[in-house]
Amino acid sequence: MRTAYVAKQCSSGNYFHYAESSASIPQGPLYYFFECFLGIFGITEYLKLLRIEIIISQLCIFLSLIIFRKYLDERILALSISCYVINPYLIVSTRNTSSHFHQEVMLILFFYLLFSRNKNKKNSFFFGLLIALLFSVYYLLFAFCIFVLILILKNTKYFTSLFFGLFSGFIINLLIYLPYLDKNIIPNFAVNNRSWGLTSYWRILIDVLSGKSIITKVSNYQDYADLVEEFQYFNFLIKLNLFLVFFLIILAVSQLYKIDFDEVNFIGLCIFILFGIFLTLADIALYPHYFFQIFFFGYFVVFRFVKNKKILEIAILIFCISSIAIFYSFSKYIQNNGGASKSDYGIVYEVCGCCVEDAKTCRGQ
Repeated sequence: MRTAYVAKQCSSGNYFHYAESSASIPQGPLYYFFECFLGIFGITEYLKLLRIEIIISQLCIFLSLIIFRKYLDERILALSISCYVINPYLIVSTRNTSSHFHQEVMLILFFYLLFSRNKNKKNSFFFGLLIALLFSVYYLLFAFCIFVLILILKNTKYFTSLFFGLFSGFIINLLIYLPYLDKNIIPNFAVNNRSWGLTSYWRILIDVLSGKSIITKVSNYQDYADLVEEFQYFNFLIKLNLFLVFFLIILAVSQLYKIDFDEVNFIGLCIFILFGIFLTLADIALYPHYFFQIFFFGYFVVFRFVKNKKILEIAILIFCISSIAIFYSFSKYIQNNGGASKSDYGIVYEVCGCCVEDAKTCRGQ
């Protein structure tokens, strides 16, 4: 209920809230931007906050059409959005919604300014400013956008304006962290929770895109065994979705030699290579929700590379039907059993997921 707590605090004039992370870097107040903003207007009830934030997420999906329709085929956008809105893990995760899960809002602004940065100095300035401020929203989102910036920097016309935007953003970051530093020592940036191996980034990325990450909500062996026993096709559909996504990625990779690397494809380069290498070297524990900043964008990058659109459409049709069945099975199991009592989705979350020093001991991947 951190969402409701922050909203109530902001309604009383307390605007500075920091969220700890597995890398010991406290996220700044912009991490709870939506909760605080809505709280200022007196919206503090959890269900109301949840409904509004879900609406925000859905609006962002369709706003992305306006930005990317100049750079992507409309069919690719439609297929990407279909996968995004029907992905069973994403639907389930909205129960934990926060600005952490609304990174698509920041990405909409990021990509708008990215594609329009060379129109004038003002756009370049705000592009740099936004990138810097993302550090106070979510540091992994900030790292991802920095990698995109590095790739497109040589094609930036107003570099000086961009630099001043970055500088101004970091000054603002410093100012909004002052209340934290005033009450706490300078944080230790050592990683608290180690990763699950060298392949964890790419493995979890595929799990997220396929919706397989929904099983982390019933991660206890007995809970999952009960779910599969009640819905015997559940495990098959999970594997089917995983195969479809993996197949499309392999198909896309096989077509890379035919692709011109424009700025949209540089985004894909960040998602599937640079960002993954960075997180692997950082050796931090990764969870599916860490991938929300590249969720929708991961789909259209892969789909754009697949040349045979008929194969793509058939695969996505099967994926969507399978995903609906997966979510139906999951929700019915939760309803019939009052939750997944030994897993993240049940009672143990209150005892284990929120309170232990090493969350990895409670939520495996």
